[in-house]
Amino acid sequence: MDEIVNDAGISSPNEQHQQLSAVIKGLHRQLRRQYRESNGDHASVWENHTQNSASLQKYAQAMHCLATQHWAVHPDTRIQWCRQVALEYFTGGGMCQAIEKDFRRKMRQSSLKMAGHSKISRKEGDEIENPQVGYTAQQDQGEPGNLISDYKEALEEEIKDLKANIPAIQGRVWLLDVGSCYNPFQECPEFESLGIDLVPATESVYQCDFLKLEITPSVPHHPSSSDLGTVPLTSTLNLDPGSRLVTQLPRASFQVVVFSLLLEYLPAAVQRWECCLKAHSLLVPHGLLLIITPDSNSAYRNAPMMKSWRQALEHLGFQRWKYSKMAHVHCMAYRKVTDDLPEKFPESVENLLYIPQDFSDACYSDDHLPSSERASNRAKVDDSEHQAELETFLLSSAGELPLMCSDEEDVDS
Repeated sequence: MDEIVNDAGISSPNEQHQQLSAVIKGLHRQLRRQYRESNGDHASVWENHTQNSASLQKYAQAMHCLATQHWAVHPDTRIQWCRQVALEYFTGGGMCQAIEKDFRRKMRQSSLKMAGHSKISRKEGDEIENPQVGYTAQQDQGEPGNLISDYKEALEEEIKDLKANIPAIQGRVWLLDVGSCYNPFQECPEFESLGIDLVPATESVYQCDFLKLEITPSVPHHPSSSDLGTVPLTSTLNLDPGSRLVTQLPRASFQVVVFSLLLEYLPAAVQRWECCLKAHSLLVPHGLLLIITPDSNSAYRNAPMMKSWRQALEHLGFQRWKYSKMAHVHCMAYRKVTDDLPEKFPESVENLLYIPQDFSDACYSDDHLPSSERASNRAKVDDSEHQAELETFLLSSAGELPLMCSDEEDVDS
């Protein structure tokens, strides 16, 4: 990193911060521009990108310096947020509370449905059997309350069994940090962390192209086993410390997957979708996906984007558990609520994982202009036009996609 700073003749911390940020943003813009010019051929763009070792190494050094020398001075960091949320969920009762909410919500929905079902059955005199309870509406002797009561009891028994089988955290939480850079979670004693990155900045991180990662069958002893924490994570996953290369990982191997400043790195929405799909496969049931994405605007400026991301992730079997807006980032915690995913997703659903730059760069890129004219050109851009385009995109992409209620919006909890 010293060569980047020295070459630019930078002395003050603020100047260094700006120069390092320019390296990060410049590579992001370059990737998005190449993606646009390729007419959507994200695979070839990514392949060419991974071969540019000099650019990737410079990016890794810049990100490492930013994270350790500039961002770390703030007490409320993205790393601390991830740590606190994960511990609250796994050791502070958050997981059990979330599961109880699931069943209470299910009870309310089923009670309303079955009450209406029983009313129609008694009115028409039909013998409509409820397969979940095992007898007909007429056998209920005209008392819909009995049917609802029995169903609630069945659900209560189900949640008791489920909670009894939730594994206690007897060791450290297994965490996969994708785009890790320098494996910051290794400093947290509560985690057994595996850091992977396209080009690691430190030796503690394994080299891995997450988009090409192969998901293999589950290992016999995954994080839900009773001996969690007694066997090193690298040994359980059969990783070779000598090669420092990861090309495959077993399904359901981690309790936490972290995407910190990762998704916006990818130029195509479909690549962001593929990453989230892989995260779903790698997480154990009720595991957490933690997403950190940058945004220095006010909390509500990009609220449509956060809603759009939530819709996309709910299609992938996740449900939002926590959300925080810090000064410069959105922090999201999604829990895996189902293993079963549809064979086919709605058309273009991956476009819900958009970022504002997908539009602003395409519509208002001034890379073709001389540097002296770029600032004045940017001043001419009408922000309302940009927002209108985002709104149009949301309306055309989101449509009538189903939306599950997030935990924090369950007012009856």
